[in-house]
Amino acid sequence: MRELAARSLTMIGAFVPATLADPVAHAPALSLALRTARLLAACAAPDDRPFVVLADDPCSDPVRLKCAGRIQREQGLTAEQWRTLARGADSIARAVRDETGLRTVFHHHSGSFVETPSEIETLLDITAPDLIGLCLDTGHYIYGGGDALDALKRFGGRVWHVHFKDCPQPVLDRARALRRGETPDARPFVLAHLLLHSGVKKGECLAIHLNHIELRGPDGPLLYVRYPDVSKRYKERKLPLDSAWVAAFEDYRRQYEPSSRLFPWSPRRLEYLLEELGNLAGLEKHLSFDMCRWTFALRETRAGVEPDRLRQRMGLSKIQWREVGAKLEALAARTV
Repeated sequence: MRELAARSLTMIGAFVPATLADPVAHAPALSLALRTARLLAACAAPDDRPFVVLADDPCSDPVRLKCAGRIQREQGLTAEQWRTLARGADSIARAVRDETGLRTVFHHHSGSFVETPSEIETLLDITAPDLIGLCLDTGHYIYGGGDALDALKRFGGRVWHVHFKDCPQPVLDRARALRRGETPDARPFVLAHLLLHSGVKKGECLAIHLNHIELRGPDGPLLYVRYPDVSKRYKERKLPLDSAWVAAFEDYRRQYEPSSRLFPWSPRRLEYLLEELGNLAGLEKHLSFDMCRWTFALRETRAGVEPDRLRQRMGLSKIQWREVGAKLEALAARTV
């Protein structure tokens, strides 16, 4: 707690994924949630009440993961599975509240069984309103086919916690359309989504190998940015990958069958691909690797991400950050 206070930070929540539609998973999920809640309560400042952020595990079902963003009603849970999920969520939230005094919110997540607006509505209808609130994630809600402002009107007082995420909608809409067109092509989405949500630069992107991607590790899906040059090892880092990207990556891997590098094409070919995607999205400016990296950095800056954390995510030295950080602050002040 001292380390957090020294950096003017506080704990606001922690993520607890669980396969709640399976009754066998309830006991281990309860154990994980309580352990997490105890840590949160111990780290919280006296006046703070962080949330346990419960979610249906977004990597538990390969069909839902593959179809994230385009879920059909028949791919959902049965009535009995919904009752099982609600029973598990309520019991976890009750135990967390009774032991630690903390509240529980449910995070709808792409690739999980609680993704679409109708599925979120079902969850809220069958869980106890005094035990379960909604963690409204604006990015996941849009990807699941909804509108974030409509969600606030629709779910009202059940929204206890918000994950506010920007979404470069025209680019991702076009990439999504190409992924689901008559001749499906997941490559534009995999490339654009990765660049816009990780901030990796062109050289790093071209150097990604398949064994740098960990889909089912203990910390969730991760990308490892590697450097063979010892003098540049400070740039190495691991970056989270969301379920929308993982689902598209699975499609991409089936379509292109890469064997070593993630993108086995020349830099120029990938630059053309981004330029074409930007043109299809109606962007006035040229979509490039550099533009995607700066878009990521500016979005994170405006979202209030701590500067040193953003510096590390971008793989920059403290000296490099002096100039980059100053530019980002100036841009953030102008683009409100």
